[in-house]
Amino acid sequence: MNILQVGAGDGQATHRILEPMQGPDPESTPWFKHYTVTESPARFEALGKLFEPWASYFKAISVDPDQSWAEQGMNENSYDCILLNGETQTASTDHLIRNARTCLKDHGTLIILQNEINDEELATWIERLRSGHFNGVDLSIREDPNCSADFVPFLVSRPQAKSTQLPEDILIIDSSTGHPFSKSLGNHLRALGVSETYTTLEGIEGMDLRTKHCVLVADLVSPILFDIAPESFLGLKRVLLESKGITWVTSGATMECTNPKSALVTGLLRSIWQENPTLPLMNVDLEACGDIEEDVAILLNLLRTESLWNIDREFAIRNGRLMIPRIQLEQNVNELLRNQREGGKEAIIKSGPLKQHGRALNVNFRTPADLDSLYFKDDPNYGEALCEDAVEIEVKAVGLNTTDLTSALGGTVNTAFGVECSGIVSRVGSEVKNQRPGDRVLTWCSEAFANFVRSPTNMVQAMPVGMTFQMAAALPISFCTAYQALIECAQLQEEETVLIHAAASPIGQAAIMVAKNIGAKVYATVSSEEDKVFLIETYDLAQRHIFHSGCDFSRGISRTTQGKGVDVVLSLSGEDIRQSLLCVASFGRFVGLEREDKYASVDMTLLMANISFHVVNVLALYWASQSRAAKLLKNAMSFYYNHHCQPGSPIHVMSFSEISDGLRFLNDGKKGGKIVFRAGDGDTVMVDLPKAKPVEFGADATYLVVGGFGGLGQHIAKWMAGRGAHHLILLSRQGADHPEARNVLGQLRSAGAEAQALQCDISDIASVTEAMKQLELKQLPPIRGIIQAAMALADATFESMTPDQWTMSTKTKALGTWNLHCAAPRDMDFFVMLSSVSGIIGWRGQANYAAGNTFLDALAHHRRAQGLPATSLDVGAVFDVGYVAQNADMRENMWSLGLVGLGGDELIGAVEASIAAQDFNHPQIILGLPTADYLASESLQEPYYFSDAKMGHIRHVGSQNQGPNNAGIGLSEQLGKATSVSSAIEIVSYSLREKLAKQMKVDIEDVDASKPVSGYGVDSLTAVDIRGWSLKDAQADISILDIVNNASIGSLAHTIVKKSLLLAGSKLEEDPAT
Repeated sequence: MNILQVGAGDGQATHRILEPMQGPDPESTPWFKHYTVTESPARFEALGKLFEPWASYFKAISVDPDQSWAEQGMNENSYDCILLNGETQTASTDHLIRNARTCLKDHGTLIILQNEINDEELATWIERLRSGHFNGVDLSIREDPNCSADFVPFLVSRPQAKSTQLPEDILIIDSSTGHPFSKSLGNHLRALGVSETYTTLEGIEGMDLRTKHCVLVADLVSPILFDIAPESFLGLKRVLLESKGITWVTSGATMECTNPKSALVTGLLRSIWQENPTLPLMNVDLEACGDIEEDVAILLNLLRTESLWNIDREFAIRNGRLMIPRIQLEQNVNELLRNQREGGKEAIIKSGPLKQHGRALNVNFRTPADLDSLYFKDDPNYGEALCEDAVEIEVKAVGLNTTDLTSALGGTVNTAFGVECSGIVSRVGSEVKNQRPGDRVLTWCSEAFANFVRSPTNMVQAMPVGMTFQMAAALPISFCTAYQALIECAQLQEEETVLIHAAASPIGQAAIMVAKNIGAKVYATVSSEEDKVFLIETYDLAQRHIFHSGCDFSRGISRTTQGKGVDVVLSLSGEDIRQSLLCVASFGRFVGLEREDKYASVDMTLLMANISFHVVNVLALYWASQSRAAKLLKNAMSFYYNHHCQPGSPIHVMSFSEISDGLRFLNDGKKGGKIVFRAGDGDTVMVDLPKAKPVEFGADATYLVVGGFGGLGQHIAKWMAGRGAHHLILLSRQGADHPEARNVLGQLRSAGAEAQALQCDISDIASVTEAMKQLELKQLPPIRGIIQAAMALADATFESMTPDQWTMSTKTKALGTWNLHCAAPRDMDFFVMLSSVSGIIGWRGQANYAAGNTFLDALAHHRRAQGLPATSLDVGAVFDVGYVAQNADMRENMWSLGLVGLGGDELIGAVEASIAAQDFNHPQIILGLPTADYLASESLQEPYYFSDAKMGHIRHVGSQNQGPNNAGIGLSEQLGKATSVSSAIEIVSYSLREKLAKQMKVDIEDVDASKPVSGYGVDSLTAVDIRGWSLKDAQADISILDIVNNASIGSLAHTIVKKSLLLAGSKLEEDPAT
């Protein structure tokens, strides 16, 4: 992504934009390709220093904003995003918008930053943007719900779409039962005057598809590919290869993957795209329960903007938004694998989920008093036995108190970080009678910022029906403090008077409720007029009874009480103690909540009027006597429930991801009321990666390795046996009835495993069910894990692929794995599937295999969403074990495509990481794709799949740190220097001979340009590769027939030159010899 910011100013706004785009850590490649700012040359040096961490990606230029940017050397249609400062002088704003539209790509985004945007200014911006050929305002964000100090309001606008007509002849291919989406689509098309026809996949026989744009919606009723009949497969081939254009609509095939069976479409289309780059194919995935009318409108817009298909061909519609896929580096897995290799000594802190299977986390600080150093780590107490009187609670919400801030900023004696929370009882000790698992409770505790806390049963109170976890977490400290201060210490009575300082605070509000329910008259101090209004409206306090804490409130109290003073003063937050004592009537009581040392300088003569003096610190009571603390909690909560009190307001709910922000808000006094943190299932926090402890498999469990006699399967099985897996079952179609199987079983048994082979065709659900019954009859321990390593290859271009070839490959991956998913126990520890990068890149000649693998990827997401274990490993080339190690041609092909070679041990490391840190890692992990720096280091050209937009990020990883690629000048650059047709043919002919020589592993001199291409062993797959090379490097769309029709290499080179779009506008000198 190329970004332009107009005017950097002091650079602080730019810095705030760049930081979150850096990626997960400073070593990551940023999520943009170039970031350019316009500024005066005098600022260049200062900006260079400020943005030194991004020096390879950052550039400052100087332009006159009122003049044409294109005439000043800026490229038109070159930026994906442009940021404008809306505070720019009005006179130049229209020029800026026009210039921005000129330099912005047709599908780019304009963002306008402005300190304040009222309705009048918004209307002005809409008018200006439309005049400048933008849509107006597509999105307006004028307020930040989190009240961040760094927030700047902004507007988003996109260029007006260029007028493009819908396809003239649309054929909607539906199921026989029909789907509401197709009906809605047809209605919209008719309203737009577009011809549309309905048919089924079986009904296309005899149709001429060459003029039709086919929209396949049959998948919305039932996934077409999952168990496709031969005749339907042949019909589908016609649709995909003969139609003028294809839009395949699926639902739930990606992202949440609610319908993984439809995900076979993804892999199929990716391979077809790579085999036939000019075919206009598009895949649009809908939300399972989306708005049909909204989805149809977005689809029609996509059909109008066919130019977008040159960038992306895979789309998902979610909540009315168009989403596109991108592959990014998975730093967590990379770090975890590195940590495994190095013995797990170093703590690695990364962004990860708050809730992880098999881990209990709690908060820690890497640096004392540094709020930004907050992270979560394994709770060392979680693995210990539960005390007989203890209750374990899964934390749902935690209340924030000033003592938490004290603890976070360095702490004092008797402080803990997190002292009140609510949640659900997960376990109880043997002597606990009052709670049981599943109960909703609140507790006064220690170290509450965690997944689980443990409290003595007497420190746990039930939550009443209807109370939320957030409300419950706001209660214990506030009400215990108010109860102890006013009832136990001050013994406040009906008709007495009480002055409550900081009355709008959480404790102050609790004290008001206690006092009013007793029947006492309340006086209060506040720090602002807003707090005064709040107390009047919420608690019906008399206006004359509320005083400002910064004024001489003692005079106000004296005046209002006719000089008597109040019976009780509750001092919360450091008000003038002398003034407060002057407010206390004879025989009155003063209760302070400050630390004891705050009262060391109190003038004791002020206590001579029979005033009693108390200091309350409920947290000190917790540490000194939990029995007394428990009694206080019980009495305070009983008072709260019996008098139908309410928690103080407002309650500001934040996520565990925002703990540091909440502490800052509390410290800065920016949020009145109570801050409560909700422990959400999707919260992401900084967390210590799981320590790289070797996985040990239990002897009291059974593990299935499907495809266990294949190269990778047996390699994993041997590793498992060496790690303690006693009961290993290897599933295969042949069972133990061949020498290799008996050899593998012998090796596993020698390693101490009780290994058995079980004959099972996993693509047959009856066979899988029977296998599970046999395991039960053998009285083996429960199945705790499955490795799915089965595969079947039947390579062919999609154009020549038969129904049998399709089924042979897909049934093992898709149908077989689905059957395992359905039959497997739900309480397993892991379900690891060996998928392949074939599905990610769209391997040419493997449309069937690619489809099966994208199904595995989707199934992993689907299972995780259901709370079931699953990881799909998209494995690249494992060069020393398995099929690739045994197939030299395949190994060489993978190497030439830049796939990073994995060793068998590295594969084991990935499997181990998937099992040991399943919830920390993504359900789908890609292994072995190259990055830009890797290709440069190996002197390899960019592989064909790098032209896919979803590869954009890894295509540029490390590219800024590399010099020119040593692989030589590309064909396109050489053709640009050609001066005649004959020289262009010579350039193409040489490049073609070079390509064939590399594939055949011979010298280029051994490839004769006068001989036909077919004479050098070019099969259909190689022909597809040559076609892709011609299209990518020479922009010449040649046919497979051009390659295999016995024409010489020189003739083919001539054809490429004639069809090359690179040479279409050039005036090459004609050569009669050509």
